[in-house]
Amino acid sequence: MLRLFILLVVFIPLTLWGTWLSLVDDYWGFLDVFHAGGWSTQVFCDFGIALFIVVGFMRADAIKQGLPWVPYALATPFLGSVPPLAYLIHREVKRMREAAASSASESL
Repeated sequence: MLRLFILLVVFIPLTLWGTWLSLVDDYWGFLDVFHAGGWSTQVFCDFGIALFIVVGFMRADAIKQGLPWVPYALATPFLGSVPPLAYLIHREVKRMREAAASSASESL
């Protein structure tokens, strides 16, 4: 339950902030960071590489857990870290449901 709480505490504000930025600065406003040059470009590229690696780990974990991964992977280039966070929430909810079903069947 604590993991789910922590994920939601990160996911909700990050999603709201990104939505607000998209409305105020338009969706493509993030490209200004890339075009700023220097460290901004390096951080932008590093973020892209990190998300590519995260999608690889997410794919392997999703196959192991029996969860869908393609929708999260397809959304990641457009929404950044929000889809991987949503995947982790999905994974945690599934784990909690399985634990609840297991304890319910053991009590019978």
